[in-house]
Amino acid sequence: MTGSGQTETSVIELLTGGWRAQLARVGVELRIPDLLTAADRTVAELSTRTAVPQDLMYRLMRGLDSIGIAERLPYELGRITEAGATYTLGPLGVHLVDAPGSMRDACLLYGGEFHSAWGNAPAAFGSGSTGFEATYGTELIPYLAANPPAAKRFQSALAATSFYFDLLADALEVPVHGVVVDIAGGSGALLARVLQARPRARGVLTDLPHMVAIADGTFVDAGLTERVTTMPLDLFSGRLPQDADTYVLSRVLGDWSNEECERILTNIKVSMGHESRLWIVERLTRDDGSAPLATLWDLHLHVINGGRQRSIREYQRLAKECGLEIVEDKRLPADNAALALRLR
Repeated sequence: MTGSGQTETSVIELLTGGWRAQLARVGVELRIPDLLTAADRTVAELSTRTAVPQDLMYRLMRGLDSIGIAERLPYELGRITEAGATYTLGPLGVHLVDAPGSMRDACLLYGGEFHSAWGNAPAAFGSGSTGFEATYGTELIPYLAANPPAAKRFQSALAATSFYFDLLADALEVPVHGVVVDIAGGSGALLARVLQARPRARGVLTDLPHMVAIADGTFVDAGLTERVTTMPLDLFSGRLPQDADTYVLSRVLGDWSNEECERILTNIKVSMGHESRLWIVERLTRDDGSAPLATLWDLHLHVINGGRQRSIREYQRLAKECGLEIVEDKRLPADNAALALRLR
């Protein structure tokens, strides 16, 4: 093959994309962003603090600079040794510092368990297994239930990648004195945002016991314990509070098959009143290539737990099968949408 090399270079960049995620993971595990947020540091200082040899640290920092996690300060060519090269925190590194709202745990999760599961992605396209099960010998949810640190990291990653939750809190149109039921609400990050935006509303969060424990901590930190009830509850058959104003399923249905989604929606429908609204929050796929993140997330869910993202037409069909109808469709950043459903 011959040519200008531009296409070949693009292919190489495509094939080496996973290296960037792993490079970020190494930097985070060595706490480079935390060290740089405290002060600009030389390679020699970083080497001492991380026990990484100076030559290797210089090469690592050059790599972190190339992906925006660190940034080398200006210098005069020939006047600074490798050990004396000084780095500051880069624009992406700001989001990886160990602090509330950080994407640090997302970096560790995507560079750790999820990266390993994608290493067995072919199993998800032929064997009937998922990439996660082929890697860890169990599915994602049992894995998280048996590994509290991993479960906490997973929920922290979800919360950190929920940068649109402030917009969503308004989009849900919760009445001033309303009751919000966040079903399989995970860490409680969304419900906390909603209740902070509606100071007279009350909330209920349901999820598996190990997730409820994490949510309890979120509500304590947010000062919301007087306005929130948490309930360990089975998603498919648990009895939900009756006639709530607002029910929420945020990033839940993407984990399940159509048949399982019908069971979930039917169970919720039993508790809904005629004025109730059920809000489904998911990424929506499109066949015209205009939702690239949703397209990738669809495949990611399949590899990790056999799930999928759906189009608006697919959600309309699901709703109809369950005696519900979509009455609002609010688009959010990163190919997300909030769909309001009511009883038919």
